[in-house]
Amino acid sequence: MALASGVSIELWSESLPLLPRALEFARDGLIPAGSHANRCHAAASTLTMPNVDEALESLVFDAQTSGGLLLAVKPDKLDRAKEMLLAAGDLACEVGEVQESRSDGKALRLL
Repeated sequence: MALASGVSIELWSESLPLLPRALEFARDGLIPAGSHANRCHAAASTLTMPNVDEALESLVFDAQTSGGLLLAVKPDKLDRAKEMLLAAGDLACEVGEVQESRSDGKALRLL
């Protein structure tokens, strides 16, 4: 989505909501083959900061999640979007932001 839109996505790894014990399992090496494939596919357009846990990075590319788990919301609409999601019983976490495209071609930055 970021590449096609000509922008860069910054994900804040510490803000990502995880299922209970997911990080523990990932650290134990329980990563599906599809997740490794996803990570390899996105490698050329991804920059991961050195402080990001490798297991957490693997979870970012997890093949077991379905699409549509993230919403891109304009900053002036963010509070309202969170209110609506929470009112509907859904999770509402701010996990990153969209930025201008970078000259290095990295569409995803994991911080």
